[in-house]
Amino acid sequence: PHEPPRRQRQMCIRARRTTERRQGARPAPDLVERSFAADGPDLAMAYSGVISPRKKDPLSERLRFLFDGLTRVFHEWEPSEVAIESPFAGQNIKAAMAIGQAQGVAMVAAAQCGLTVSSYTPRQVKKAVTDYGGSSKEQVQRMVGVILGLSEDFQQPSDAADAVAVAICHINAVQVKETEIG
Repeated sequence: PHEPPRRQRQMCIRARRTTERRQGARPAPDLVERSFAADGPDLAMAYSGVISPRKKDPLSERLRFLFDGLTRVFHEWEPSEVAIESPFAGQNIKAAMAIGQAQGVAMVAAAQCGLTVSSYTPRQVKKAVTDYGGSSKEQVQRMVGVILGLSEDFQQPSDAADAVAVAICHINAVQVKETEIG
């Protein structure tokens, strides 16, 4: 059995059952940020947290840990869809490969649970949340709090706020698509 991670933050900010729950995830080999935003009459964050395996474990064990953690979260929170941030690693090929492996694990976990997966670039996520694709992490974090109507002292860890931003981006994209169709 795999012992619990040393660093695992879990925050349940506001739970509200509404029409749909969509999960945002930002995978990396050493952690997966995940959050659930619900859209219905009001946009609300139902859950946010980080799955973080031990860095000293072999890559295969860290990826299995991420898979098991995501699968548990999918079963517990029952999202209707999953949105994942596409990897961006600039010139660092090793980082890009590791992020791609974690993204693949997140996609397989979602597929195993029968969930549709959508993917967004970091620039798309930032633009959806702040209206500017080149925004800083701090700007994204601040706007996530504003969009969700949370207090000014909203202090989610920036990695968890990134996953919330992915969920918000996806909800916006789905609403735009439904408006165009309807």
